[in-house]
Amino acid sequence: MIDIQMTDLHSFFMWVMVCFSLTLIVTDGTIFEKWRTAIRNRSDFLGKLFSCPLCFGFWVGVLLGYTYLSPTNCLFLDGALGSGTSWMLYSFFNRSAS
Repeated sequence: MIDIQMTDLHSFFMWVMVCFSLTLIVTDGTIFEKWRTAIRNRSDFLGKLFSCPLCFGFWVGVLLGYTYLSPTNCLFLDGALGSGTSWMLYSFFNRSAS
């Protein structure tokens, strides 16, 4: 029984880290800076979406919940979980960097 709980906790931790990593790379990484600029020039709404870790984290959570693993078995809650954890980790690492 302990092994099952550790496996579930490990899967959840990996889900959170994948969601945060994808969100951080797209919203703040230099590798996607040209894409963010091009998207921002075409659409103000999409430009804000691709620059906001809280907003983008929601959609990454929905996508991960749909394609890989759903920690909550509800896509809306997966999005909320992805959004919240991405924003929380982004805020933590952004403050510690400055």
